Amino acid sequence: MISKLLHRDRHRKGPASVLVRIISGLGVAILMGSGAPASARQYASIIVDADSGAVLHSENAELRNRPASLTKMMTLYLAFEAIRNGRLSLDQQLPVSRHAADQSPTKLYLKPGGTIRAEDAILAAVTKSANDATTVLAEAIGGTETAFARKMTEKASALGMMRTQFRNSTGLPNDQQVTTARDMAILAQALYSHFPERSHYFATTKFRWGKNSYNNHNRLLGTYRGVDGIKTGYTNASGFNLVTSVRRDGRHVYAVVLGGQTSYTRDQQMRKLLDRTFAKITPDAYAAEIREETPVKRRAAKALALKRPSNKADVAASAMAANSVKSVHWAVQVGTFQKKSRAHERARQAALVAPSLLKPAMVSIQKVDKPSKTLYRALLIGLTEKSARRTCQILASRKFQCLPVPPSQTLATPDAAGNEAPFG
Repeated sequence: MISKLLHRDRHRKGPASVLVRIISGLGVAILMGSGAPASARQYASIIVDADSGAVLHSENAELRNRPASLTKMMTLYLAFEAIRNGRLSLDQQLPVSRHAADQSPTKLYLKPGGTIRAEDAILAAVTKSANDATTVLAEAIGGTETAFARKMTEKASALGMMRTQFRNSTGLPNDQQVTTARDMAILAQALYSHFPERSHYFATTKFRWGKNSYNNHNRLLGTYRGVDGIKTGYTNASGFNLVTSVRRDGRHVYAVVLGGQTSYTRDQQMRKLLDRTFAKITPDAYAAEIREETPVKRRAAKALALKRPSNKADVAASAMAANSVKSVHWAVQVGTFQKKSRAHERARQAALVAPSLLKPAMVSIQKVDKPSKTLYRALLIGLTEKSARRTCQILASRKFQCLPVPPSQTLATPDAAGNEAPFG
């Protein structure tokens, strides 16, 4: 786990942020129910491994902030969902209402009564962060922007974004429109994993509309190795926000920075965090960490790093070796699903809610054969009894299904696909 550091350049520009631990139990319920608006310009950041859901860096990730144009990520999620469900097509001409045309800049200056192709509206939202084009999408899907915002909040809850509320489709100022760095990481992960065929939009560097050409506001595209999206955001109240997807050396991470003082310092902070993260998670660095370990530990570490055991015996051996290192056997079960991919997704969402407790845990997707169907049990294994029970208290307060599982029920062999991955 990368150290949670307060950076010197940010200390010089304002008061130091308080390092916030994961909020749990009754405190979470009170905060979630209060609906209190976020304070302005709260610095927060998080970096998450896209494959395992491991939290690689976290600072103030639970603090509520204003999302600004990161809001458009959820608008695009619902647009992609509407396309998949056949309720919207890329070539469909969408009407421009007076309400859409009246949105504040940044915008394309669409005219009331005109139209814009759905795919152009998507590209305008991604690159120029055009508020009028984004509102056109919202009204096409939801009827009104207000009704669409309700759908956005409902979808956020369904994805596990439990501290997020939306009041409009664009991110224009609204005191009740709030999110967290952790919730934005969940949304980025959902966009890329649920709609991989649409992820190329976030890598678009330039968009043409009429006689004009607009560059993507995300200046890390093409200037930081491996960046392939995703979105910037800014209002006076929010500060400068950025969500980034980075693929490098076989690893894929999502990184979030909220509350930057300027776009330049935000981008520099993102570069620093990513540099430090990739320095920690490169294969060479990992090999150096385990070089001096005992043969049993080295075998366990190698099996977990590769995540491709060849058969059930190897999987069982790696699990036993891992347990011998950790000396803990409790787990939490966060759901049982008919699709393996859904089990993986739920385990990753749960890990994002309680990363400090789940740091030593591993995802284990266990196959359960029933007479009429096959189910997949989503477990987070390698916990103490105390941490398993505490984790379930936190997850339950965030409306997650969770069941502490004692050692006698966690020794079942995972399916042979190698569905174990370390979290910390």
